[in-house]
Order: sequence, then structure tokens, then C-alpha cells
Amino acid sequence: MVEPITTGAALVGLGWAGKKILGPSFDELGDQLKIFTGERIRKIFARAEQLTHEQADLRQIPPAFALKFFQAASLSEDDDLITLLWANLLVNASKEFSQRKVLYLDILDKLSAEDAQILSELIPIEFGGEHHSVRWELEHIRTSCVWKAEEILRNSQQTHFDGDTANQFSDALFSISASWPARILGSIVPYKLEPEPGTKIGSPSMGLAASNAPYDPLIRQRLVQTFELDFFVGSQIEIEGVMATALGVEFIQNCRGSETE
Repeated sequence: MVEPITTGAALVGLGWAGKKILGPSFDELGDQLKIFTGERIRKIFARAEQLTHEQADLRQIPPAFALKFFQAASLSEDDDLITLLWANLLVNASKEFSQRKVLYLDILDKLSAEDAQILSELIPIEFGGEHHSVRWELEHIRTSCVWKAEEILRNSQQTHFDGDTANQFSDALFSISASWPARILGSIVPYKLEPEPGTKIGSPSMGLAASNAPYDPLIRQRLVQTFELDFFVGSQIEIEGVMATALGVEFIQNCRGSETE
């Protein structure tokens, strides 16, 4: 007869961090937690142990949060960044628990490895988090785009975009920096083509339109939002892009922490 796995046996492999963070929770929810204690949970707890330098900082997490954590984390993708996010959430919830940690857990539960990578790349680890109003942030981006468009036309000694300068502007957009995590995905720049002798100029040609499909899952979770800008420099120019929301920055900074390895 095979003996049932005891609570103590289930804790094996979770290290000192597991015992410190879970404490009596395993006794209260033993049978419910044991079924989720597989390789993914052990890997996440091992990562949490690496992130924790002072055992005294850790406290027991609420049993209900522990159960919710085990259920969601056990089904998470086996990905280094996803593991890091779960581990940091666990450590931060142990150090200072609040209802925001429950919100972060719900977000992380719906995040794929690809989504996590896109969000992490959008919000650099060195970003300080200073946030103005969305209107202020968009005006900052608009001003930067106008300056860049004017610079390109000035350097080309033209007053309107043609095919070459429109392409230069589209390429330059991706190097424009913003004070808040944002990314320009595309632009529509009307320009006139040089006519062949004896022909008429046709309709203005356009630049590339944006594609924000990779950001859709993040947009649905309100971690990222889209934006559209338009302004006149030689012609009416339209810009499309995405920017992180305050929730997106708050989530990734809490769960990613200061370590990416």
C-alpha cells in the first residue's frame, strides 16, 4: 500500500523560502496545496529563494492567496521571465501583502511568455516611473515627431515630403524617445511623386500603417493602451503607437524587480 504524501513531504523541494512563506498555510490547506506542488512550483520557489537575501524579511502569506498562487503558478509557462515574475510576486507578497498583489496575480495568470517579453521590453528596467498625465505624455511625443519631421525637410531643403524623405521620417520615428514608456508602431505620411514627363501627378502615396496585434492581450488587460496623433508638417501626418499604462508600469516593476537574470 502506498502511503499518502504528507504535508511535510510536499514541502520538500520548496527550500527554506517555502517553509518561511507558507508556514502553517500548508497545515490549513495541505491537501489542496499538495496537488499543485509540481516542478513548476518548485522552480518558482527556488527562484524566489535566489531573490531573497534576508530570511527575516519574509512573512507567511495568507492561506487564500497561497492557494490561488499555487493553482495559477502551477499552470504557468516554463519560461525564465515568467518564472521570475511569479517568484518576485511571491517574495513581495510575503514581505508586504496587500490586495494589489491579488490583482498582480490575476494579471500574471493571463500573461503568456510572449506577452511578458513584450511588456518587459516596452518598459525598460531602468525606467524610474515618473508619470505625468496621458495628455502631457502624448504632447511630448507629438512635439518630438514634429521636430523630427521639420529637421528631415530642412536637411533635404524641401517643403513637402517625397518618397525618400517620407521613408527617412518613418525610419526616424523608431528612435524618438518618450518620457513615458511608449513605442511608435507606424505612420501615414502623404507625399507627392515626381511625375514622368508628360504625365500627371497621381494621388499622394502613403507610408506604413501601424500593426498593434502583438499588443492586443496587454491592451485587454489594461497594461498597454494605443494612441493616435496627427499634425501638419508639409502635409497631414498620422502617427500610431502604444504606451504603457500606469497599471502596466506598476505591475512589471513589482513583479520583475531589479533582476533580469
